[in-house]
Amino acid sequence: MKILQLCNKVPFPVIDGGTAAMHQLGQILISEGYQVKILSVSTQKSKAPQLENYAEYKNTFRPEYVFIDTSINPIYACINLFSKRSYNIQRFEAEQLHIKLTEVLLKEKPEVVILESLFVTPYISTIRNHSTAKIILRAHNVEHRVWERFYENESGILKKTYLKLLAKRLKLYELEVLSKIDGIAAISQTDCEFFKQHKQANVEFIPFGVHEKSIESTKKFNPLQLYFLGAMDWQPNKEAVAWILQHLVLKLENELKNISLTLAGTHMPEDLFKKQSGNFKVYGKIENPETFLENYSVLVAPLFSGGGLKIKVIEAMALGKLVITTPIGIEGIGATPGIHYLHCSTQQEFINAMLECQSQPEKMQKIAEAGQDFIQREFGLSAVSARFKKLLE
Repeated sequence: MKILQLCNKVPFPVIDGGTAAMHQLGQILISEGYQVKILSVSTQKSKAPQLENYAEYKNTFRPEYVFIDTSINPIYACINLFSKRSYNIQRFEAEQLHIKLTEVLLKEKPEVVILESLFVTPYISTIRNHSTAKIILRAHNVEHRVWERFYENESGILKKTYLKLLAKRLKLYELEVLSKIDGIAAISQTDCEFFKQHKQANVEFIPFGVHEKSIESTKKFNPLQLYFLGAMDWQPNKEAVAWILQHLVLKLENELKNISLTLAGTHMPEDLFKKQSGNFKVYGKIENPETFLENYSVLVAPLFSGGGLKIKVIEAMALGKLVITTPIGIEGIGATPGIHYLHCSTQQEFINAMLECQSQPEKMQKIAEAGQDFIQREFGLSAVSARFKKLLE
């Protein structure tokens, strides 16, 4: 079977949760014997790679890229206020991609087109006009919910009003699109339930998978070594780091003085490096995340916005890390608080959880191990692969 994977950003090299999910799906499909072609949007933040440096990837997926300027243009944003279109979606539509997509469809003749995120759904009409392929939406989030949380967390009146408008238009668009596709692969269980309420057939929960061979016991569990790792050009991660700075860092100087906390990720603001202290460290881009994570045993993730499956949480649990997070951080995973992870919503709850890391290290290790077992059972790559094959048939 020939499959075209249409991506809203460059899926490889992997730099964040979204690219990890897209690249992993391509690898799963190839391993199952499908022929996969990648056509991707490239942007200012997500640039097309030098393919001569990735010969195997180039030969396997034959990727092609179309540059679209998706940056927010104040003039276009103001003009958009007088229309009914979603500006979030409008930024990703360009004539040059319609043209390139038409060329690829006529040449490749795919039997299935996978749309990676809602942001490439404006190209459904081109697919229908030039192909009989089945169209599957890979829903990384219920997108309008992400933007609803942005405006709920915003305190400025004008910005809050504008974010609310964006969320409202995005919701109308998202619900309208559901009637134009043939199936949905929802990355989180919570999102899957939402889509099933609005599209009764061909909706499957297909999460980010964990390769069984990578699920190994942590070499040495040290509950006093905490970290947060995330791309700092994504608003939920920015909010999480700001919350850590406001509510936890000062506590490291007194009641949490035995705990070490490290922040790391791409696009780390320069001013954060000046805030480092003896047990609070800040790093930028991590070239080898697996090696980096070997030094830490606890992920602290105060996530209060965003949607879908938090891949950083899945990966941490798979590696045997203890996860301390919020309802939004664990959303869609199905883990049980106090059994598979520590559930927190307030400053004091996070502090109490960190104090437990000091006082009850054996209990914390047991929770981390239970979380690891849960992820292996529910998110193993073989199970994820089987679910996607079912959706394709």
